[in-house]
Amino acid sequence: MDVTAENSDFRPAGIGWEIGDSTRIVPSYIREHFRIHYVTGGMGWLQTNDYTYCLTEGVGFIKFPGEAYTYYPSQENPWEYFWMGIKGQEIEDLVRKAGVTRKEPIYYITASKEKIRELLTQVCTTQILPRNQKTSFANLITSFFSQIKPYENSIKNQSHYIEDCLRLIHNNYSKKMTVQDLADALFINRSYLYKLFVSTLNKSPQKYIIDYRIIKACEMIVSTKRTITQIALDAGFVDFSDFYRQFKSRKKISPSTYRFLHGKHHHGFSEAEEIMQNEQYYYPESSDL
Repeated sequence: MDVTAENSDFRPAGIGWEIGDSTRIVPSYIREHFRIHYVTGGMGWLQTNDYTYCLTEGVGFIKFPGEAYTYYPSQENPWEYFWMGIKGQEIEDLVRKAGVTRKEPIYYITASKEKIRELLTQVCTTQILPRNQKTSFANLITSFFSQIKPYENSIKNQSHYIEDCLRLIHNNYSKKMTVQDLADALFINRSYLYKLFVSTLNKSPQKYIIDYRIIKACEMIVSTKRTITQIALDAGFVDFSDFYRQFKSRKKISPSTYRFLHGKHHHGFSEAEEIMQNEQYYYPESSDL
């Protein structure tokens, strides 16, 4: 039997919208119903029996009955997520049709951020204003599941991994970031990510991160009045001496000399655009992570 809003027996079993506390790890509670989680901002981690996943905005997971998962927010960028428990005999069939499994409980949403946030807000409203609750809740749940796609890494080719990784770097260069963090976010092995970078961009992931941070630092040096020390921090360097060394290694002059030579002649053109436009796999900066 096909599951539709009209013939479903979906019933809510708790609902909420939470901002992650970076000091809190949610323990592995076993429940008898399905529990849906969807990340609406930030970053967090999900631990199953088989794997640890890094989840960002637009990605979610389904906790199956009888399964014990542990999940917690990122220290640097704690997530915000929506969750809801669902009871009913037909919900299992709906999850199966969405392609999400116990072994691979991760999914992503095809709808825009605005559309899905509006839908989830309506789901919460049905619990605050219970008028026609059953029908309204069932329709909204059916609509939500129609936007779910399983997160299948096997369909990605090498260029997709590189594009996704560059996007992560470009959107998070000012934050603490390791190659292992990037590999975890892409659900791939660290050594495999290293090989992809070397074969595609002829440089390691770590070198790319440093190169991009220096590029962004150059932009700030010529376009702002911030101190060089503050710019180093804003570009993602925690050690000023390391920033100075990396900068001089690439530009052959000090940051202060760079400001003196280029600051007066700056016309608002992005050096990152100038340098990165020739990168074969440059991914434009975007907030849609």
